Amino acid sequence: MNFINQIEGGRISIGIACAFDIDAHTYPPTFSTELTQWLSYRKQPLSEKDESIRKAVRDVLRNGNYKPTGRGKPANEYLIRAVHEENFPKINAPVDINNLISIKYLLPISLWDLELAGADDFLFRLGQPGETYIFNSGGQEIGLQDLPVGCALFQDHPGGIPIVNPVKDSLKTKTLPETRHVAAAIYAPSQMINNEELFKISSEFATLLGACGNAARYISGIVSPEGQFYLSRP
Repeated sequence: MNFINQIEGGRISIGIACAFDIDAHTYPPTFSTELTQWLSYRKQPLSEKDESIRKAVRDVLRNGNYKPTGRGKPANEYLIRAVHEENFPKINAPVDINNLISIKYLLPISLWDLELAGADDFLFRLGQPGETYIFNSGGQEIGLQDLPVGCALFQDHPGGIPIVNPVKDSLKTKTLPETRHVAAAIYAPSQMINNEELFKISSEFATLLGACGNAARYISGIVSPEGQFYLSRP
């Protein structure tokens, strides 16, 4: 599996976590306790460092015409608001793990079903004029121009077909109760989160995914700006 980061400007590093043969109904033994702790902690005002990370995430999404405000703000901010409103979502094990890691590190994360994506190679770039996809069951679309997007690569689509972004992921590749193979992309501002820190976050995420069922296997890594990372399926 290849993951390529061609997002312009060198401001975003991407952590990768993948897991195979998971059970989307099975949670890691420590998950409930850790989630409860972080839900309680995130009800408090952000520390100075955390606020700096939140602002840095917004800043790296300011590309061209895209403004990360209002409905266009990064996904981690939606989750923090849900914490304060005591309306934190619970969907399935991989999504809930995704959301825990997101509020813990204040980073937006994309999660997708590898089988629904139908690809082994993925490209991260800025969205092109006119690109959109549907992100919910109501048929609502998000415009992708100038927004960092993750794309499934195919021979007849060398530029890739967008399936995820730091704001809202495509409905087409979202996880289902029967999902078995998943991948996640953690979007980190390079000036705030170094490669060592991002690798630890990716490894933590992958390890939790690997605890979703006795047969699950997992791998992780990072893709620095203008870089490529290869993951061999276990």
